[in-house]
Amino acid sequence: MTAPRYSESELWQKVRSMCETKHPFFSGKRGNKYVVDSVDEAAKEYSVRYESGNLKRIPLRDLYAVYVELYELGSMPRDYLKDPANGERLVGHTRYSHAPGATLFAILPALDDRIQAGEGGRLSLSPA
Repeated sequence: MTAPRYSESELWQKVRSMCETKHPFFSGKRGNKYVVDSVDEAAKEYSVRYESGNLKRIPLRDLYAVYVELYELGSMPRDYLKDPANGERLVGHTRYSHAPGATLFAILPALDDRIQAGEGGRLSLSPA
């Protein structure tokens, strides 16, 4: 069990920076391209634009919950949030079975260079 590298506010700043630069990030399994399109400071949510043009709003609290869990476990399979128990416990619902759950896994390596996307989209922490 390792403490997360960044606090929630530090991770939020990184998301905001990605929005400002429109730096793309990619899914580990299919190579889909995403961009943080906008941030809502009051709601602490960000919108991800898919290559299709669709937008998905993601609460920072959901991103941070998955981030903390990854640091606690050390690695996490791509389908981790498909397990209803994990989804309910981490984000309070089970709607992250595909989109926007895939974007949570895709953005984390772009926010923290200790997080690596491996085969099949599995996330893991590199040694400190």
